Amino acid sequence: MSKINFQPWVGDAYESGGILRQKILVLGESHYCTSLNEENECLGTSPQECPKLCPRFTCRVMEQFLTVYDGRRSLQSYVCFERAVMGKVLTEEERKQFWNSVLFYNYVQGVVLGGARKKPISQEYQDSEEAFEELLKTYQPDKIIVWGQRLYNAMPGWGGHVEKLTIANGDYTPVWHYTVDGRDIPAMMVYHPSSPQGKAWGYWHEFHKLFLNM
Repeated sequence: MSKINFQPWVGDAYESGGILRQKILVLGESHYCTSLNEENECLGTSPQECPKLCPRFTCRVMEQFLTVYDGRRSLQSYVCFERAVMGKVLTEEERKQFWNSVLFYNYVQGVVLGGARKKPISQEYQDSEEAFEELLKTYQPDKIIVWGQRLYNAMPGWGGHVEKLTIANGDYTPVWHYTVDGRDIPAMMVYHPSSPQGKAWGYWHEFHKLFLNM
């Protein structure tokens, strides 16, 4: 039985690598309770019930972003991130190409109460480890980009090792190397694209260029 509660967004070109020419997992942290069902109707449900009632939560957010993005604050993280990877402001068509090239998944497989600035508790991270391992084995990404220090530090190690990815000015970010089914999967930490530091997409592009060999 699958441990994954929220189905990941799998871009149409993910398997081929799309415009990035490699299979990239973009890893967010968590969903927050909105008490909505698939028809956007309020259920007044509990966080425990939400994954069962809205298994396409992640996919629905991405579909909304790619279909009707209107600059709303809750979706600006995706814009900052795409610019950081590609190093430019994307057109609407380039945006669709980009997100259809990647796999997007939120690590915590339950919803978090208290709004977007409320962090998951340790147990919620731990409860999501098996689902994360299942995801890696099922979709076999070549590389992972982790949104935020908090998530990066809470993720399992599984006996891997860390290295520093250093850009020309001497700044660096950690990269953890997982070994899954005999494959090395590096996971780079970037500041969350909603944070003040993460919004500096020109700066983070230097790391993405190096990490993705662009």
